[in-house]
Amino acid sequence: MSNYNFSFFSSYHGFWCVPGIGESIPGNLYIDKISIRLELFWDDRKSVNTGKFKLIMGYAYPTDSVNKTCYYFNLKEIYLYYVSFFGRRQSQFKFDIGSFFISENKNYDLTKVNNACIRTQLFDKWVWDYTRNSYNSELPIKSNRISFSYEQPKSLTLFENNQIKVYIHFGYGFSMPNESGCILTTHAFLNIYNKQDKLFEDSLELAQYLYDLFSLLFGNVTPPDFMEFRCVDAKFIYKRSPKLSYQFVNYEDSSVQSSLVDFIENNKLEDVIKNWLSLSSNEKYAVLTYFETIRDEHIPLSSSIKNYISVIEGLSEGLKIKSFGQNKGTKKERRLIELLDKTQGLSVNEKNEIKMLVTRESSKQPKLILKHIVKELSNLTDVILEDDFCERAVNTRNYITHTNAKESKIYQKNEYWDVSFALENIIAAFLLSKIGVNNQIISKIIPEIKCKSITK
Repeated sequence: MSNYNFSFFSSYHGFWCVPGIGESIPGNLYIDKISIRLELFWDDRKSVNTGKFKLIMGYAYPTDSVNKTCYYFNLKEIYLYYVSFFGRRQSQFKFDIGSFFISENKNYDLTKVNNACIRTQLFDKWVWDYTRNSYNSELPIKSNRISFSYEQPKSLTLFENNQIKVYIHFGYGFSMPNESGCILTTHAFLNIYNKQDKLFEDSLELAQYLYDLFSLLFGNVTPPDFMEFRCVDAKFIYKRSPKLSYQFVNYEDSSVQSSLVDFIENNKLEDVIKNWLSLSSNEKYAVLTYFETIRDEHIPLSSSIKNYISVIEGLSEGLKIKSFGQNKGTKKERRLIELLDKTQGLSVNEKNEIKMLVTRESSKQPKLILKHIVKELSNLTDVILEDDFCERAVNTRNYITHTNAKESKIYQKNEYWDVSFALENIIAAFLLSKIGVNNQIISKIIPEIKCKSITK
């Protein structure tokens, strides 16, 4: 199964084995930007209720391709949402599919995955400055012929330790000369080699986590075209449904804001990957929440603001935040004053001392954390925010979470998009700084952080 020119087709026709319903049932698997669906039409009647199914196996070929190569399918996370019986014995079934494996091999061992390969066109653009010297041509043209050559670059190791090796493979393809000429194409693939076999779930988690890193470096969170996994004598490609994985990235954006050469020149990529992997021990879920939020275009803006403030709190480990002030005008302060006024036997100085102790700002407060991060980022990129942005953003989160919260300084609903976008860029820039990306590259990836309604 060659992955060089692999792409998913919009539909596959074949025969499907559905436990509890039947074997060799004809039907089509449909794949679009939103969902994955299986529709079966069967000349038989089997009484079954809608609900969850564990597994469906299939053998099918792309319906809109001249090449009728058949693939084995293993469908997972299945929900039967439509059943219809008609005629004498006919029946129709429609399933929502959460994920599937596709392979030219019928059997493969999901407990012994030794390599994950990630394909995205973004890598082609990201490595262009590195690979452009692999092309040679004679210019100026002196006759009616032109000499053109390409030397395939060797695989480039980006990171290696005693568990994994992360490298880029540079592949190429060409067509023989015809009336249209000769066509040469090049594709780059990110590979994660496991020095000890892993369970598929562990290999997938690592591959997704590393792809999140490159999404940061690209400045583009478009999901990969596909992920291929290899075990002994077999390989398979895995795909999840955007609908059921909550990854709705419908726009088509192929831009990248940095390049491989940026990191090679500074000899920093190995450290960047090492630092990124170390985040998984303490701050992994904050990182995952960030990417789950940013890749779901359908998430309400109020939810994205809540998530981003939580991510900022989760990424605060190791920050040296000083706190000397008092929380003024808060619900806690107002309630404390009410209670102190009812207290007998305490002097004014004693009441003030209690008030100072209880209302002293904590270095773990999200407002202070956000202020600290924004101040650090002002040295890395262009920050255009109101002086009270941090306070208002956190207050807005509090108001969204607790609608009876008496917060005076909050953003209005028509400003949520700007606030969400600013927080999104704050987190991205902070993550890049946290893993050791230099200031020049950070400002290249994220040239500014601002609310659009704010002007210098």
